Order: sequence, then C-alpha cells, then structure tokens
Amino acid sequence: MKNRYSRKSILCSEKYYGRGFHSPGGYEVLDLLFKTLELDNIENVLEVGSGLGAATHYFNKYFGAQVIGLDLAGDMVDICKKRQTFEMGDGPQEHLDIIYKTFKICVK
Repeated sequence: MKNRYSRKSILCSEKYYGRGFHSPGGYEVLDLLFKTLELDNIENVLEVGSGLGAATHYFNKYFGAQVIGLDLAGDMVDICKKRQTFEMGDGPQEHLDIIYKTFKICVK
C-alpha cells in the first residue's frame, strides 16, 4: 500500500484509467452521475481526495464552479499543481453546494 501513491504508481494508473484519473470511471461516470441527479446552480464544491484533479476540472468546466480540492498524497498534489491552472484562496465564504468524494456525494 505504501507505494500505491508513489509518483510512478500514480502515473501508471493514470495511463490505464485516463488522464487525470487514478481510479476507474472517467468523465463518462461523472456525466452519468450528475445528469441522473439533475443538479443545477453548482457554484461552490469541496472535493475530498481530489487526486490528479480530473473531477475538480470537471466541476469547473461544466458547472463553472469554484472548487476546493483536498488530497493527502503529496505526489498527486504535486502532479496536479503542475498541470492545472488554479488560484490559491480562502475558498467559499458563504456555503458549499456539494461535498464530493469519489462516488459519494453530499448535496445541499
């Protein structure tokens, strides 16, 4: 388990699951999930375990949401920082519309 989040392992998984993903599903699953839930007006999202940032990117691109991504795996955060354009900030000041963890979701 120790090496699961090494840079080499992360990049190997990404080759298998698709750019930005370290686990199965991809954008197709995100599309299905959010079309099924019929969510609108998503402005502020907290993504727990954001990994390489694919879902974070999805929320921003398709909903225009401000997203806070959190992950404990240092190499994942490093890879994501090098790829994504992002701004450091304090996060939403009023509310969160969604708290997202891969396939687990809390909706306001």
